Amino acid sequence: MIDERIIKQLNGLEERLKELDEAISSTTDTTKIAAFGKEYKRTRELFELFKRYKELIERVKEDKHILEAESDKELRELAECEIEELEKSIAELENELIVKFFGNNPDNDRAVIVEIRAGTGGEEAALFAADLFRMYVGYAEKNRWKLEIISHTRTDLGGYKEIIFGLEGEGVYGKMRFESGVH
Repeated sequence: MIDERIIKQLNGLEERLKELDEAISSTTDTTKIAAFGKEYKRTRELFELFKRYKELIERVKEDKHILEAESDKELRELAECEIEELEKSIAELENELIVKFFGNNPDNDRAVIVEIRAGTGGEEAALFAADLFRMYVGYAEKNRWKLEIISHTRTDLGGYKEIIFGLEGEGVYGKMRFESGVH
C-alpha cells in the first residue's frame, strides 16, 4: 500500500498540470517551455497512473461489497476472482507509481550495464540465465529501450555462462537501479 503522504501529493497532480499548462501558454522563452514541457509530460504520466490506480481500488471496493451483500454463489466466485486479479494489477501499479514518483533523479535516463552469470548448477543454471536474459529483452522492448549485447558465453544447450548487455533509453536507470543480487 502506498503511504498516505505520497497519496496526498499524488492527489495534487491535477492542479499541477493546470499550473504547468498555464505556464507553458504564458511564456515565449523556449528554454522555459522545454523545461515546463518535460515536467508536464512526467506529471501527466504520473497522473494517468494514479488515476488508473484509484479506479482499480474502487473496483476492489465494489467487488468486496458484492461479496458481503450477494448470496448468489456464481456472482461471489466471479467477484473473488476479479478481486484477485485487481489486487495483482494494483501491486504492479503501486510499484510503477513509486518508481515514477521518486523518479525525478537526474540519473534516471542514464544507460546501464547488466551482467547475468550462471551460478552453481551447471547447465540448468546457464539455462536459467538465458531465461532471465530473455525476460530483460522483453522488458527492454516493452519500454522501447535499446539493448546491446557487450559479451556473452553460450553453453551447448543454449544457456549462458555469462552475458553482459547495455540498456539505453528513457528512464532506464530509474527502473533498473534496484535490479541486483543473486537469483
